[in-house]
Amino acid sequence: MNDSPSDFLRSDLRQCDSLDDYLAGELSLDGRSEFENHLERCPSCLVAVDEWRELCQALRTATIQLEVPSRSLLKASTLSVLHRRFTLEERKSLLRAVFSRIEVADRAIVGVTLNPPFSLFFDKALRKRF
Repeated sequence: MNDSPSDFLRSDLRQCDSLDDYLAGELSLDGRSEFENHLERCPSCLVAVDEWRELCQALRTATIQLEVPSRSLLKASTLSVLHRRFTLEERKSLLRAVFSRIEVADRAIVGVTLNPPFSLFFDKALRKRF
C-alpha cells in the first residue's frame, strides 16, 4: 500500500497532537516509539521537547538550591506578624487565652501551662521542652 504525501502529512500532524501525552509520559511503548520517530522529522516538536527538558532540569536545580528557613527565623517572622497585626492589649489577651501560667527566670521562659483546648494538643510537646 502506497501512502500519498498528504496521508503522510496528516499522520505526522496527528503525531504533533501527541506532544503533551509524550511529555507527560502517558504514551504506550508503541506510541512513544512512533512519537520519537516523528521527532526526527518535526523540528517544532523537537524544539518543544528540548525546551521541556531544559525547563525540568532548571526546576530540579532551583529546587536543590532552595534553603529551608531555620526554626528561629520562622518563629521571629510569626512574632513579627503578630506584633504588627495586634495591639499590645490584644497580644496580652491572646497570651492569657492560650497560657494559664508562664514561668520566667533570668528573663527566659522556663515553663508554661496551657489553657484548654490548647493543652489537649500541645501539652506533650511543651513538657519535652521545659
